[in-house]
Amino acid sequence: MPRITIGSGVNKTAVDVDMNAITNRNKSNVKATRDGGTVQYVAIRSLVLIGGGHDANLVTAMRANGCSAGNITVDKGSMLDKGELKVTGCSANRSEFDSAIKLFSKKKVLYT
Repeated sequence: MPRITIGSGVNKTAVDVDMNAITNRNKSNVKATRDGGTVQYVAIRSLVLIGGGHDANLVTAMRANGCSAGNITVDKGSMLDKGELKVTGCSANRSEFDSAIKLFSKKKVLYT
């Protein structure tokens, strides 16, 4: 499992990161969110954690180091429409955020 460093100086923290587990958890948390419902996220650079069930040490390290945090409203779409993820509060790099979402979803990502 790769180890990443989050933060700098006194708050610098090395954390083990299982990107497959994160991607699978993100996917299941978005899928479990009802149509029109919201789910919380935290993000630093291309590391995005959506909903609960993620490693507590990783979440704590991200929050201690100024992560971007907000909500995602899930539009499930229809047979002909893949739906949308409407993101609020994202101060992270949006192209990196988009890349993290594309690992598990074909929904259009919109920022408000």
